[in-house]
Amino acid sequence: MELINIEKYRSLKKILKKHCNLLTEMDRDKIDKQILKAYVYDKSLTCIEIKLTDYENVLHLIKDLDKFFFVIHAPYVANPEYYGFKGDIFITRFRNVYNITKLLIDKNLEDNNGELSGGFVDKFADLFGFLFGYTPKEIA
Repeated sequence: MELINIEKYRSLKKILKKHCNLLTEMDRDKIDKQILKAYVYDKSLTCIEIKLTDYENVLHLIKDLDKFFFVIHAPYVANPEYYGFKGDIFITRFRNVYNITKLLIDKNLEDNNGELSGGFVDKFADLFGFLFGYTPKEIA
C-alpha cells in the first residue's frame, strides 16, 4: 500500500504556492512545511492560522486541501461570508482525528455564536499537543 503519492505531493506543493497570499510572509514557509509534514504522516494534525481575507479565497483553499486531507475551518468571527474570514483551518489525514477535532470545534462554535473562542486549543492542550506531534514530556 502506497501511503505517499509523489505526484500528489508535488501537486500539494503547487497548491500551497497558489494560496500563499492567505498567509503572512513570516509564516508562509513554516506553514507550508507543517502542511507537507501532515501529508507525509509526520504530524497527525496541523492548524493553519489564516489572516483576515475574503471568505471565497478561504473556500477555494479548503476545496483544494480537501483533495489531500480532512479539513475543518473554524472562524474567529461569526458570518465570515460577510465580515471576511479570520480563523483556523485544521487538517489531518486521519478520519478519527478529524471526527474528534470537528466534534470539539462544532461544540465550541455552537456555544459561542459561530465564533471560535479565544484559547480554544488551550482548553484541550493535552489532546491537541499529542495531535500536533508533541511528546508527553513537552506537553507536561
